[in-house]
Amino acid sequence: MMLELYINRRTKAQILHPPTPPPLTRIEDVAVGSTLTGRVSNVTSFGAFVDIGLGKDGLLHVSKMRGCRVDLGNRVVVKLISKDPQRGKISLELVSLL
Repeated sequence: MMLELYINRRTKAQILHPPTPPPLTRIEDVAVGSTLTGRVSNVTSFGAFVDIGLGKDGLLHVSKMRGCRVDLGNRVVVKLISKDPQRGKISLELVSLL
């Protein structure tokens, strides 16, 4: 994509701008092992659900929290450890709290 930048009335520069990659919007677009950033949307006795921006929250099971405690609204970095797009299941592992 070429952008034109006007420095003043007589001077114009052209800048080559790399295209922005499309946002990930489907679980099929994300590879197992990918690192994602999300927000804790629900906390339960067996773990937490994290909104990773794919239209479906992923489960962060208590066994994958590395002994950390998360609260509703926390921003977290997680790793996608498994997915089942047909059933809408996403399993996550905690990498770090933000």
